[in-house]
Amino acid sequence: MENKNQQSDETYTPHDSDLKKDIERVVNVLFPPEARHHVMRATTEMILAVDSVIPKGLVPQEVKNQYEVVRKETVTLVKTIAHAATNPSQAGDESKTEEKEEKGLKKIEFS
Repeated sequence: MENKNQQSDETYTPHDSDLKKDIERVVNVLFPPEARHHVMRATTEMILAVDSVIPKGLVPQEVKNQYEVVRKETVTLVKTIAHAATNPSQAGDESKTEEKEEKGLKKIEFS
C-alpha cells in the first residue's frame, strides 16, 4: 500500500521546473534583474510551501486536481498583474468600455 501512496505522491507533485519557467517568463518582462529574482523566488516559494503542507496520502484525487487548478491560476494571476503593469493604458480602456456599456442599459419594467 505504501508503494501505491508513493506512486500517487509522485504524480501529484507539481513540476517545479515548469512552474519556475512560467514565472521567469512573466517576471523577465516586467522587473529589473534584482527585482526579478525576488518576485520569482517569492511566488515559487509560496506555491511550493502550500504544496508541502498538503498531506498527499490522505487527500482525495478531486482535491489534488483542484490544487493543480489553483496552482495554475496563481501563475495566471501573476501574468495578469504583469500585463496590467506593462500596459496601463489598455487597463484604463477596459474600464471605460465597461462604463459605457453600463450607461447604455435601460431598466425594463414588467407589469
